[in-house]
Amino acid sequence: MNRDLITIAIPLFNEAQGVYELIQKTVALPISKEIIIIDDGSTDTKSIQLLIRIKKLCPNIRLIRNTYNRGKTASVQKAIREAKGTIFVILDGDSELDPHDIPKLYYTLIKNKAQFINGTRIIREKIKLATLSNRLSRFAKKITSLLIYTLYGIKIKDPLSGLKLFYTRDFKYYIFSSKKFGLETELIGEAINRNYKIDEVDVSYYPRTYKEGKKIQIFDGLEIMNSIFSKLKLRVFLNQSQLLVIVLAFLAWFISFSIYNLPSTASPTTDTIPNTFTAVNSIYNKRLDLTNFKSYFQKRQIISYVATENREGKLYAKTPVINGILSAPFIFMIDKKNLHHAVTVMDFLRRDYESYYQHIGKQYGSLFASLSTLFVFLILYGLFNKRFLAFFWTLGYALGTSVYSTSAQGNWQHAPSLLLITAAYYCLFLFFKKNLMRLLLLTSVLLSIAALIRMSNALFFLSIGLIFLLYKHYRKYSTYLFFFFLLPIITWTIFLQFAHIPGGYNEEIIRSVQSMNLTHTIKVVISLLISPNVGLLIFSPLCIFGLLGIGNTIYVYLKNKAIRSNPRFIFLIISSLSFLGIFLFNSVWWAWEGGYSWGPRLLTEGAPFLIFLGAYFLHSLTSHFFQKASVFLFCILFVYSFFVQLLGVYAYETEWQSKYFRGNDSFPTAWFNNPSIIEFYIKRRLFHTVTINKKGNRLILEKKYYRFNLDFHKPFSTVQEIRYYIE
Repeated sequence: MNRDLITIAIPLFNEAQGVYELIQKTVALPISKEIIIIDDGSTDTKSIQLLIRIKKLCPNIRLIRNTYNRGKTASVQKAIREAKGTIFVILDGDSELDPHDIPKLYYTLIKNKAQFINGTRIIREKIKLATLSNRLSRFAKKITSLLIYTLYGIKIKDPLSGLKLFYTRDFKYYIFSSKKFGLETELIGEAINRNYKIDEVDVSYYPRTYKEGKKIQIFDGLEIMNSIFSKLKLRVFLNQSQLLVIVLAFLAWFISFSIYNLPSTASPTTDTIPNTFTAVNSIYNKRLDLTNFKSYFQKRQIISYVATENREGKLYAKTPVINGILSAPFIFMIDKKNLHHAVTVMDFLRRDYESYYQHIGKQYGSLFASLSTLFVFLILYGLFNKRFLAFFWTLGYALGTSVYSTSAQGNWQHAPSLLLITAAYYCLFLFFKKNLMRLLLLTSVLLSIAALIRMSNALFFLSIGLIFLLYKHYRKYSTYLFFFFLLPIITWTIFLQFAHIPGGYNEEIIRSVQSMNLTHTIKVVISLLISPNVGLLIFSPLCIFGLLGIGNTIYVYLKNKAIRSNPRFIFLIISSLSFLGIFLFNSVWWAWEGGYSWGPRLLTEGAPFLIFLGAYFLHSLTSHFFQKASVFLFCILFVYSFFVQLLGVYAYETEWQSKYFRGNDSFPTAWFNNPSIIEFYIKRRLFHTVTINKKGNRLILEKKYYRFNLDFHKPFSTVQEIRYYIE
C-alpha cells in the first residue's frame, strides 16, 4: 500500500450530467492520488458512453463496473477492497460536492491527528434553497444529527454528507450491512463504536433538484434510521447505570399507560363533554362553537352546565377551547366512524355517539397523563440521583393520586395541563442546573399554554416569579416571566371579546369572589385535607409525605442560610409555593369540591409537587430507624392510595352525589356528616341487589344498596340495554 497515495472513490449510477467536469476537477488535484470510478450498473446510454470516453482520455483512472445496480454501499465496499492508497476518500458522483475540498480534509486529518474526517456541506450559492428537495435534505440532515447527538452524545453536523475521508486500513475488511443510502451513517456509527477521533470540515455544496437527477427518496430514510440504530452502540454514550435509568423511566410510563387503559369506559361526568364536542366539531364541522348541538344539550338538560351563550346566540364551551383543539388531532387519528361526513345532532340522538367519543377522549387523556410520568421521573432522578426512589415515587404519582382516577379517565383539562406543567418544571430544573436562557423561555411558553387550558395554572408563574425576586442572581429574569404570565390572560380576553361571550370563566371568577369569606375558606381548607368524602389525605394519604416535605423545606430555608442558594433547594421552594398557591386558590373557588367527581379533583395539578416534596422528605431523613419506618409507611399508604383510586375508576358513577350532594351551602352535612363515599362504593360493588320490573311498555331496573338504603330506578326499552348498563 502506497504511504502517500490517496484513493478517491466516485460511485456513479446514471450520472451523465456534470460527471465529466467532476472527474476533470478530481484529476487536476495537486495531490498523489488514485481515482476509482464505480459504475453501479448504469442503464443510461449517455452515462455508459461518457465513462468509456473518460477511460480513454484518462488511462490512469480505474473503472469498476457492476453488472446490475447493487447500491452505493456495495460499490464503495468494492472500491475499498481494491484501494492501493493509505487514505480513502468517498466523493459522491452527483456533482453536488467540490473535489477541491479533498486536500483540505487530508490536511485536517494529518494536522489534528484525527482518524475520520466528515465533510459538512455548506451551500455557497443561495439559489435553490426553496425547492422541496433541498428542504427535505436540510430536514433529514438536522434530524439525523439530532438523533445521533441525543442518543450518543456526539455532535455530527452533517452525517449524510457524501464526502468523507479515513484510513483505508480501518475499513479494508469491514462488512457493511446497509445497501444504498445508509452508508454515511453506518461509517460514522462504526467510527464512534471504535472511539475514533472524528473531525469536521466545511465543504462547498451545490444542491440539485429531483428533475436534475437527485435520487434519494423519503423511504430511504428508513434505511438511514436502521443504520443508526443497528450500528451505533448504546454503550458508547450510556453506561449501565444510565441505561437502567432509561429502562425505569420507560417502565414507569408503560405501567401507568397500561393500567390507565384497562377499563374500557370513560369517567361518568359531563365535565369532559365540552372538550370532546369542541374537538369533534372542529374536525368534522369546521367550527369551534357548539351552537349546532344546542338541541342535544337541551334534551340532556346540561346546556347551562357545559356551555354559555353569547349576545349573538352562539353557544361556546364554558371551559377554554384550547383543550378541545389539542385533542382534535388525536380524535381524528383514532376515529374511523365519521371520516367522510359531518357529525350532526341526529347522530348523537340515534346512536351511542357520546360514549364513543368519550371513550376516544379517555384514550387521549390517558396518553397525556402517562407521558407526564416521564417528566416526573426525570425531575426526581435529577433531584436525588437515586433511580429506584424516583421510580417508586413516580408510580405513587401515577397510581396513587387523582391523576389515575380523574385525569386519565376522560377528556379532562387536567391531563394536558399536567403534561405541560411537568414538562415546564423539568425545563425549569434544567435551567437551574445549566443556567441557559432558552430553557427558561421554554418553561414560560409551556406554562402559558397550560394557563390557556386552565387559567389557575397562571399561578405557577407567580410562584416562580416570587422566588426569582428573592434572589438577586435570578431577579433579571422576572420580566420574561411577567410577559408570559400576561400572555394567556390577554389571549383569553381577546377570544372572549372576539366571540362576544359574556359568561364562561368570567362568571365563575366573579361568583368565587362574591362568595369569599374567611370562615368558609377555613372550612374548605379543612375539608380539602381531611374530609371523608373529598379530603386529599383520605383519597391519597401518600400525599402526607408531600405536606411534611413542604414543612421541612420551609424549616430548612429559615434555619440554614447556606443551602438557600443551592439550585436544587430553590426548585423545591418553588414546588412548595406552587402547591400552596393551587391549594389556596381552590380553597376560595366556589366549586372547590370539584362537583360530581371522585376525590379532590381540582388539586390534581398539585400532585407532581407533593411527589417531589414527599421524596425530598424521605431523602432528607438521617436516622436509619426513621428511614426504615418511612419506607414501610410509604408502602402501606401507596397500596391504600392505589386501592382508593382503583375504586374510583371501576365503581364510581355519581349515585352518592345524587343523594347527598347539596353544593357549597351544605358544606358540613355533605362532606363530613354523610356516609363515607369510599365505603359507599365498596358496598355498592360488593353488596347490592338488582331487580327488573315491567311497568307498561318500559322495563325498570331497580338497584338497592345495603346499609345506605339507596334505591335507584332507571327505565329501559330492551333487556340488552339493561345488560349493557349492568356490565
